[in-house]
Amino acid sequence: MVMILMCCFLISPPVGEDSLGDVKVDYTCANFTDQLLKSMDMVDVQIPIWIINLKRDVARRDFMVEQLERLGLAYELIEAVDGSTLTDEDMSITSPELSEQRIYRQLTRGEIGCALSHIRLWERIVREDIPEALIFEDDVLIGRNMVDILLNREKLPQDWEHINFTA
Repeated sequence: MVMILMCCFLISPPVGEDSLGDVKVDYTCANFTDQLLKSMDMVDVQIPIWIINLKRDVARRDFMVEQLERLGLAYELIEAVDGSTLTDEDMSITSPELSEQRIYRQLTRGEIGCALSHIRLWERIVREDIPEALIFEDDVLIGRNMVDILLNREKLPQDWEHINFTA
């Protein structure tokens, strides 16, 4: 059984914008309180932690790296599928009709690229027989409680397969 923890907590604006309404986005960890991110010794949570990141989004990558390093977590950067470079073959996996039925609009190229990034990691999990993994998108705010969750996974229901931490 494969178990996937996924975090998709959006704190960043759409590409090209620098704010969410009245909230200014700052990708520096220095602005977080000591309670939220506190430097820790390296923690061995015995699970691969992957950060999906577009190569061109250096600020987001640095933001994630700083958080994970402050929490003492080992990670691997995964180059995201760039929606602006999708081929016709990549686009063929989508269903415009289903998209209209489910979300009442077409998926953007960025959303399709994001989905493909996750799909490729799921394929890797199967191909490499990885029992569990934690997948972060590059715009999540990680608190100390994430380390506690990872260190206490045995307390989760025995039949869990996928947990999506979203807010």
